[in-house]
Amino acid sequence: MDIEGYEKPALAGLRQTLSRNRPVVLFELTVDPALPLLFSSMDDLTSSFPDDYDFVALADRNLGSGAYRLTPLRLAFDRPGRANVVAWPKEKWAAWP
Repeated sequence: MDIEGYEKPALAGLRQTLSRNRPVVLFELTVDPALPLLFSSMDDLTSSFPDDYDFVALADRNLGSGAYRLTPLRLAFDRPGRANVVAWPKEKWAAWP
C-alpha cells in the first residue's frame, strides 16, 4: 500500500480481511505528529493489525536490481519520517526460506 498517509483508515477497513486471511502487508508508513490521521506510536500501528503480527522495514533497497534487506522497524513517531514496512504474521516466518 502506498496511499499517502491513509494507511490507518485503510487498515481499519481491512480488519476482517486481515484477521481471516492473515496476509503479509507491505506499505509505506508515513509519520508526522502534526497530522492526527497518521499513526502516533508503535502501539497505535500494532493495534491496527490482528494479534501475532511482526513488523520489519525494507532497507538498502536497490531499485535497479530489486535487492533489499529486512531490518527491525525503528521509526521515531515524534518527528516526521517514512519507512517501507512489512507486516508479517508470525506463523508465516517459519515458511520463509
